Amino acid sequence: MGIKRVKVEGGDWSTESATLLYDTPFQYRLSIVNNDTNLDGDEYTWSVNEKDPNGVNYVYSVIENKVPVGYEVSYDNNNPLNVINTFVPSNTEIPVKTIWNGKALNSLRVGLFKMVDGVKTPVLDENGNQLTVELDSQNKWEGIFSNIPLTDENA
Repeated sequence: MGIKRVKVEGGDWSTESATLLYDTPFQYRLSIVNNDTNLDGDEYTWSVNEKDPNGVNYVYSVIENKVPVGYEVSYDNNNPLNVINTFVPSNTEIPVKTIWNGKALNSLRVGLFKMVDGVKTPVLDENGNQLTVELDSQNKWEGIFSNIPLTDENA
């Protein structure tokens, strides 16, 4: 018997969340169960045969059956027993509009904020700058913050 360890990066294990496959004339499937004693954190160990009855080495790979919500699955090309779950947030658009009571300014720049642990925090772009929208009479004092993640990977 040999040992095959599967490593999952990101996400959570769930019942029967992955299947170990090996190439033979018949395709065998061994499922992970989350309360199994072979589950250790983000790794699972199977005790399996290294060779078929004719002495030919099996070639093992793994498929994740239930990808966690908010994640995309990929597989390590260098190690087919590594599963990589990448957090992919859902995005939204946030409209903003200014209504003037009295004389309007020529233009107005507004920034987007979010609440983090009860603290108002600026929403930043990939360069670390706060997301802002310029409002004026040309755009009827309306703008849209686009592609704003609904959550982050720590949510």
